[in-house]
Amino acid sequence: SDVPTANVFNCDIGSGTYAGINGNISADPLFLNAVSANFRLQAGSPCLDTGTSSGAPTFDIEGTLRPQGAGFDMGAYERYVLLNAIAFNETRNMFPYASIQTAITAADPGDVIVVTPGVHDEGAEIVISKDITLSSTTGVSTDVVISGGGSHRVFNVGYPVSITINGLTISGGSVNGDSGGGFWLTANVRLALIDVIVTGNKAVGATARAGVGAIHCVDDSVTITATNCKFSGNNGTGGDKDYGAAGNGSGVAAGGTWAATNCSFIGNNGNGGNVNRASAPGDYHAGYGGGVAVGGTWSATNCSFIGNNGNGGYWGAAQEGDGGGVAASGTWNATNCTF
Repeated sequence: SDVPTANVFNCDIGSGTYAGINGNISADPLFLNAVSANFRLQAGSPCLDTGTSSGAPTFDIEGTLRPQGAGFDMGAYERYVLLNAIAFNETRNMFPYASIQTAITAADPGDVIVVTPGVHDEGAEIVISKDITLSSTTGVSTDVVISGGGSHRVFNVGYPVSITINGLTISGGSVNGDSGGGFWLTANVRLALIDVIVTGNKAVGATARAGVGAIHCVDDSVTITATNCKFSGNNGTGGDKDYGAAGNGSGVAAGGTWAATNCSFIGNNGNGGNVNRASAPGDYHAGYGGGVAVGGTWSATNCSFIGNNGNGGYWGAAQEGDGGGVAASGTWNATNCTF
C-alpha cells in the first residue's frame, strides 16, 4: 500500500512508485532461498551495502556486526565479509573461510561450500570426512580450479560419505608411489560429479601397485555418477615389480561402479607396470593399461571417447600386459556413445 515517501529510506520496496527516491530501490533482493524462508542475501544482491547507517542497529538478527562491507545491508541479515576469503558456507549465510579445507572442516554434514573464482592450490590434499556439496560461486566450471599444483593429490576421501561436486575444475593432482592424483576414494563413498572438468592429473603407482591419474576407487562399492563432465589429459602408470605381478595403470579410474551421462573422455593415458626380471621362478604378470579405466563396472550413456591410450606393461623385453584405449578390464554397458 502507498505510504508517504518521506518515511521510506534505503528500502527495497519490491514494487511501487518510490524507487529512486531517498535511496529506495525496486529490484529482486536475491535471497538465498525465499521459498524456505532463508532471507539472507546472496553475493551480488542489490541490497548489499546500500542501506543507511541512520537509525540502523549495531548488530543484525544473528548478532553479526554491521556493517561488514562498504555500507549497511538492507534487511535483517548482514552478509558477513572476510577479505580475501576463498570459500563460503552457503548454508550458513555465506560465512567466509580463508581456505577450502577450513570451510569443509567447520561444516556440518549436508552443508554447501562454494568457492570463489581462481586457481586454488592449498599446498596439501583436501580431506573430506562428511557429506558435503562443493560448488563455485559462479556456477561456471572453468572459473574455479582446485589444483594439486603438480605436487600432491587434490582430494582424499577416507570415509564412507556422500559428496556432490558441481561446476568446478579438478586439475594438477600428482602422486608418486601412490594412486589417485585427483581423488582417493575409500569403500562405500558416493561421489556425484556435475559439470566438472577433471584434467591433467597423474599418478605413478608404488611397487606392484596401481597408478590412477584421476580417480582411484578402492573397490566397486564406490559409486560415481558423472553428468556433463569432461575428463582429459589424465595419466596413470602402474608400479613396476622385479618378481611377481606389476601394478595396473589407468588415466581416469580404477574400480568403482560408474554411471556416466553426457561426458567426454579425451586424451587420457594408462600404462601398466613392468616385470623387470624376465627369467626366475614364480608367477609373473605385467600390469594392465587402460586409457580410461582398469576394472570397475561402467554404464556410459551419450558419452564420447576420443584419443585415449592404454598400454600393457612389459615382462622383460616382451609386452605382456593387456592394454585398451578405453578399458583394459571390467564390465561395460554403453548406449549412444562414440569410440
